[in-house]
Amino acid sequence: MAKNKKKVLVTGGRGFSGSYLVDELLKKGISVIVLDREQAFSPDRDQWIQSTDCVTHHENLEKVAMDLLNEKDLRHFFKDRGKEIDAIFHTASLYDYS
Repeated sequence: MAKNKKKVLVTGGRGFSGSYLVDELLKKGISVIVLDREQAFSPDRDQWIQSTDCVTHHENLEKVAMDLLNEKDLRHFFKDRGKEIDAIFHTASLYDYS
């Protein structure tokens, strides 16, 4: 990876706002790690994301399934990968449609 190539982490990057942010970052040539819950990466979700003209597959896109409420996994992720991340966009949130 080129030293000047930026890499950002987007939490909730498969949600409504996050997916648009990820799309714009990729268009600017920025590498993106999307951190979202496992169910956010389902085929149905991919179909919805594609219907909004947002990117679901890209050479600079990495998807990581993780629950942000799992402190152990989150600490492990940042211990292993934290130094390669230049910025974090936190768009994750809990929701309830009932």
